[in-house]
Amino acid sequence: MTLEKQQFKVIRGPDEDVVHLVVEGELDIASAPVLLECLQDATNSGSREDICMDVSRLSFIDSAGLFSLVIMQKRAAGNGTKFTLCSPSEPFLKLLDVSGLRRFFDLVSFSDGS
Repeated sequence: MTLEKQQFKVIRGPDEDVVHLVVEGELDIASAPVLLECLQDATNSGSREDICMDVSRLSFIDSAGLFSLVIMQKRAAGNGTKFTLCSPSEPFLKLLDVSGLRRFFDLVSFSDGS
């Protein structure tokens, strides 16, 4: 199943155990509520699927976008699911470091060709 809203794409794999969310473009005050809605729609079944958010195509993130990631992490933890940020860029990691939030998130880097 694929669900698209604006520049966000949710992809469910065949095993249905993990929700893959691909974020492209800008995550800012205008798009953050759309991302939260998209994730809510994708996980609304009541199941406890893990969430893997691919942030490799994220070109910009402001404080509202960062806050939306914190909300998603807290919701996932409250539901007993794992929320992972996948393939973060160096600037994205620097933002997490500067904001003091790097330790708050599970991060996974995938090398090219994996």
